[in-house]
Parts: sequence; structure tokens; C-alpha cells
Amino acid sequence: MDMHTTGQVARATGLSEKAVRLYVDRGLLTARRDTDGGPRLLDDGQVARARQVRLLREVDLSLAEVEEVLGAPDAVAAFDTVWGARRSSVPESLATGEYVRSVLAGHPYVEYHERATEEFAARVTVQVPVVDAVRPPPGFVLTTDGPHDEAYVALTAAEADDQARLVLVHDHLSSGHALTDGAPAGDNREIYLPTWAAGGPGPVLEVAVPVA
Repeated sequence: MDMHTTGQVARATGLSEKAVRLYVDRGLLTARRDTDGGPRLLDDGQVARARQVRLLREVDLSLAEVEEVLGAPDAVAAFDTVWGARRSSVPESLATGEYVRSVLAGHPYVEYHERATEEFAARVTVQVPVVDAVRPPPGFVLTTDGPHDEAYVALTAAEADDQARLVLVHDHLSSGHALTDGAPAGDNREIYLPTWAAGGPGPVLEVAVPVA
């Protein structure tokens, strides 16, 4: 598993280094030092958690409330409890709350079953994380995405807006050349990180492919 310094975590999540260090000191993030006086190192899971901390802080949850939500066995249920008390006083609280719930449950993504061009539309599947069982509307079929490994490339907002670069990344992943072990086991997908709406800095989108 890759390890990241506080500066790298800050750049990947749009937080300041001071904020990352504060969250480590508060126990919201977990870091280690390989040597006495060495840099604090955080793994990939802590980078994802730092994005969640940032999102919760951006909707004005206190550090104590963030700790309560992320420390709960069911983060979505804990967020509902905290957020429910302010729904009537926060503008657009319903949409905001639903977005936060979706991020805490997982990241929404679009799966591309074929290449789209200016002349030809592509078949796509839009996937969103859910907490409870879903009953699909008439005419729709509900599918689930089971656990699996993925190879991915993270892109900043500027890189994601560069269509030529985006196509190149998709082609590189689907060709299998990016994989040191295994082979593509499904269609490419674009995973939208909590920083997507804000435009960065740091990664806002991951282009990924399931790996057998």
C-alpha cells in the first residue's frame, strides 16, 4: 500500500498541510513515522478519509461532529442524526445532505461500455452507492457491483477537462498495458471524488478498470 506525506495528502484532497496535521493530532486521521523525527505517513485509506473529513467540514460540521460521524459503525446513519437537526435552517439542505450521504456510502461512477464520439453515443451505466435496499422503477433492472480490485489513474480538474488526455488514459487502462499483474475484467469507469464539484486542487476524478 502506498504511503503519503502530509503535504501529498494536502495536495490530493485540497486541504492545507496545517489542517492535515490537525486532523492527525485530533485522531481523525491515522499516521505513522518510520523513523524518529521522520515525516508523518498516511496510507491510501487515510487519503480517502481525509476527503470525507473535508466534505463534512465544508457543510459546517464541527470537528466533534465529524469525529462522531466517521467513528460510528454506520457513518451514514450517524450523519443523518447530526444533519437532521439543521435541515430546516440550511438552504438546499436536502440536496446537500443526499450528496454527503452518497459520498459516505461510496463514490458515484459512470461505467462506459463502449467509446463515445461526437458522431456516436455510447452505452453507459450510472452507478450510485446506496445504504438501503432499492426498488427500481418499472422498466429498470437493478444490478450490483461486487467487491473487486481495480487499476486506476487519478486526474485533476484540468486533466479531466482535457478530452484528449482523458481518452488516452481510458485507452491505456483498457489495453491492459498499465497492469503489472492480471487483466482487465470489465468496462472502464469514471469515479467522481468528493472534490469533483469544487474542482480541486488535487484529484477530482479516477479513471479505473476492474482487474481479474
